[in-house]
Amino acid sequence: MLRINPSHEALDFHHEKASLIFDKIIREITGKGLLEKTTIKFIKRYKNILIKGKPELLLKVHQKFNRIITNQNFENLKTCFKNRAYQNQLQKKYSKDFLEKLGVDTCIYCNRNYTLYFEGNFARAELDHWFPEEKFPLLALSFYNLIPSCHSCNHKKG
Repeated sequence: MLRINPSHEALDFHHEKASLIFDKIIREITGKGLLEKTTIKFIKRYKNILIKGKPELLLKVHQKFNRIITNQNFENLKTCFKNRAYQNQLQKKYSKDFLEKLGVDTCIYCNRNYTLYFEGNFARAELDHWFPEEKFPLLALSFYNLIPSCHSCNHKKG
């Protein structure tokens, strides 16, 4: 496994783009009443930590979050952060630039395959979530949760 040494440029780029996405998602959530007020307040309060916090801190925030979340909120949160925020925003719009800023072009796990894959006429970065999105949807945009990987390594989890 390779080690990632992120530059300040990569962290700043990610923080800027993820903040915009967070704000957009929070506006949507608030406007549509998808989450309870306590959940929205929590997300706003911990936004910067959720974006650029290191793994140990992310786990602590996740544990705090688990104490206040309800099942319905959790399902809506998965839809908002996993699908809308990560897949439809960060992944599609910024993942390739994110990899360039990070300076990583081969898989962190196998160091054999490239981290870009082609979808039609577009190149997109393959990013693994160290903390799985299904269990940790709130960490879907977290800098230290996004691991550059090849398609094979990202999809062969057990």
